[in-house]
Amino acid sequence: MPTLSPGEKVLVSTLPYLFSSPKVGDIVVFKYKSKFMIKRITKIGKDLYEVSGENKNDSLKIPGLKRNDILGKVIRRI
Repeated sequence: MPTLSPGEKVLVSTLPYLFSSPKVGDIVVFKYKSKFMIKRITKIGKDLYEVSGENKNDSLKIPGLKRNDILGKVIRRI
């Protein structure tokens, strides 16, 4: 079962990544091809991240995401 449902509102913070790096399992907001997206970090490579959706209908994996593209961490559902 996905952690977030389509249309659900979330609270995002930039503070967690001021002093540490994103980790596998974090749900993050990032900009990709001029769109804002929310996905879970599934893999960390050398300075690059891979994110993917948890929903069966959203199995999109995005490899090669740069740290600068990650805008913040989802810290709470509203």
